[in-house]
Amino acid sequence: FIAFTPDRQHIVSGSQDGTLCIWDVATGMVVGDPLRGHDDTVLSVSVAVSSKNLIISCSADKTIRFWDFDTHDTIGRPLIGHEGRNIAISVSSDSRHIMSISEDRTVRFWHFPHGAPIGEPLRLDTEGDDILEAFAFSHNGRLVAAGSRRGLVYVWDLASRYKHAQSFVIQSPSTVFKISFSPDDRFIVTASPHSS
Repeated sequence: FIAFTPDRQHIVSGSQDGTLCIWDVATGMVVGDPLRGHDDTVLSVSVAVSSKNLIISCSADKTIRFWDFDTHDTIGRPLIGHEGRNIAISVSSDSRHIMSISEDRTVRFWHFPHGAPIGEPLRLDTEGDDILEAFAFSHNGRLVAAGSRRGLVYVWDLASRYKHAQSFVIQSPSTVFKISFSPDDRFIVTASPHSS
């Protein structure tokens, strides 16, 4: 699990031992010591678009952590709220919100950078054991799209400030591992196994 810094000069990676490493793209070398704090596998990493100095990570230990890029220290307390493993995180394009998904079948939103939760989590409205695997903010910040293990794509309208968002479902061929909005937010692109 990796993420580029905004200047594309460094890569941040997360690993199964719960650590993160910062890599220099030009030299291929690790910069400084690993970032330590998670108690389980790091499942997603993001770097704030507005500031190269802030790294966000989520882990199977059910926490989200902030890190100082330069000192490698954790910033503040970990964000806790999901009841299952945190699968992925994303920062909105305006760097005002963080979104996280979990095996507890919820999407949660947090103020960035202080981490206060925003409203009630969005929940899957389908029965069974379907779990979200990937998600993305639209560029205009109005929509969230998420893809699931059962090949469903959920789209929520966030115009009601997250508390009363509505969703609709689009069928996809198989598990959705990656999802993205087109630059004009008119289309959603998904990636699944078997070249689909």
